[in-house]
Amino acid sequence: MENKNSTEISLLLEAAERMDKKNPPPEDQNEFQTRLTSLRQSPLLAEYELDENDLRIITILFNNYLNGLQGLKIKQLLKTFGINKMEVVSFIKRLKKLEKKGLLENEEDDFKEAFHPANLFRSPWELSREFIEQILLLEEESVVEIKPYEDHEEYLNDQFKRVGGIERPRFMPKFRGGKLRFSSRSRRRPETTIKQLEEEIAKRLKKTGSSFPLEELKKKHRLTREEELILIALLQAEKNEEAPIDLEELIDLVNESDGENESVNRRYFDKNGKLIKQKLVVIEEESHPVAGFKTKTAKLDEKVLRSLLRRKRKSADQMLMKDRFFELVKPEISLQQVILHPKTMDQVRAVIELNSGQVSLLLNEWGFKLNPKIQTRSKKRQAAIAILLYGHPGTGKTLTASAISAELKRELLTFDCSTILNSYVGVSEKNVKMIFTRYREIASGMKNPPILLLNEADQFLHKRISASKGVDHMYNQMQNIFLEQLEQFDGILIATTNLVDNMDSAFSRRFHYKIEFSRPGLEERVKLWKALIPEKTPLAGDVDLSILAKRFDLSGGQLTLVIRNAAIKAARRGTQLCQQDFITTCEEEMAGNFDEKARGRVGF
Repeated sequence: MENKNSTEISLLLEAAERMDKKNPPPEDQNEFQTRLTSLRQSPLLAEYELDENDLRIITILFNNYLNGLQGLKIKQLLKTFGINKMEVVSFIKRLKKLEKKGLLENEEDDFKEAFHPANLFRSPWELSREFIEQILLLEEESVVEIKPYEDHEEYLNDQFKRVGGIERPRFMPKFRGGKLRFSSRSRRRPETTIKQLEEEIAKRLKKTGSSFPLEELKKKHRLTREEELILIALLQAEKNEEAPIDLEELIDLVNESDGENESVNRRYFDKNGKLIKQKLVVIEEESHPVAGFKTKTAKLDEKVLRSLLRRKRKSADQMLMKDRFFELVKPEISLQQVILHPKTMDQVRAVIELNSGQVSLLLNEWGFKLNPKIQTRSKKRQAAIAILLYGHPGTGKTLTASAISAELKRELLTFDCSTILNSYVGVSEKNVKMIFTRYREIASGMKNPPILLLNEADQFLHKRISASKGVDHMYNQMQNIFLEQLEQFDGILIATTNLVDNMDSAFSRRFHYKIEFSRPGLEERVKLWKALIPEKTPLAGDVDLSILAKRFDLSGGQLTLVIRNAAIKAARRGTQLCQQDFITTCEEEMAGNFDEKARGRVGF
């Protein structure tokens, strides 16, 4: 069976034969030019828009291939074409251009190329495998019936083939803007092959009765082909649960697609770019202080991802089922049951009233311009408030956070910040970002977003230090990420800390409310004694709670322990709790307390 490209093959061979002749007569030269023109306009090569010198290179390499020889090095090609040293750079650019079009391949090592361009001279150039197959029709041709897509999965697999020629991750050092970055070197299938695939997808879509989310998204946002390819690459990575794609890798993808220079293609990831502005793609920056560089990665917005994969939004219970960091708590204590200093209680009530919307509406009517994030912007969106509860241990910070959530009729999503640290470089920093990412995922599955409680957030809030070793860099980087995430947080966040004097001022500015929890005064201690002893507890006639409150300066947390330990003493005896039981356990608690301020007794 005759190859339909036999005419082009014949022209290539004849052109190569004439190029081998030394000092050919003028009539041969004219015929050679005619052959090249015919080749350039042939169905096989017309779409590549080649010039005469491009065709000469292809002709020589094709002849070389048919003779069973390996590719030619630049030195051999230069000699064949009689090119002098002044034209070497221009010739190399021509070879690289043909490589980009999918016509040539070079076996030079990608890693070495980043630092040693001279390696271009040491490795051979040859026609690409895809182009050889295209010329010789090595893949048997047959009339393929265009069939409609059977399902969404089949459609997505075809879309993924458009970017499937990129090998990832394959990162290599690269200098950009005077700094060392890491990007990927990619070898994609020829652009013509991708366009053939796109034509096939279009034909199949035309025969398919239903539409798909990606097609609807393209129309809605009027995406360009390059923007579409970026979304497909990100979707493929998310679906395969791969790491987020490096921004440099996506820029390489677009470079291959539209042929424009790299700086122009960065516009897709600018804050005013359509993908970012319309919240289709999220850009995240990660610093590597020890290595001294930053990387940027991209991922699809969570809502967009669910839509494109036709995934139903998971409920909070489903997401928390295997979560080892978070606990969702339904508060069972009201603010009336919490005993606080009057000033502290007033501040807590102010937070609750501000979030109800009535206070902020009145202030707006009066002309006060509040932080836009604090104002309730719509009925569906919660106000963004960051609250810091700080003070001595055992003074009711966590209990108050639970009461605030009860008053606002929200659940409490708690995170123990002591679990954030990891001995591996970079893991602790990623865990900080993970707190906020997971909160958004869980909150998106709930009608009424929970309050995020960061318990014992001391390591985020202490003063930053001059970094002299790796662990210092880690703590400073954790704090920088926490500051950044706090600034962007859209919800209600409560952080508790025992720090009083060693807090970084930068964090103070990020919290809308900073409420100090001081040790309870006499009046509060009396109320705590009465509230913490269960009604069914048998008390002896000599028990005087007011005397105990005057005599011992204990916090609510300490009183809980004291009362429990006194009850154990009485239970072991099988008698009522007496005054001496409470005195003994109070003295034991104060003797074993590490807080020097709590060691003193109020009076006797």
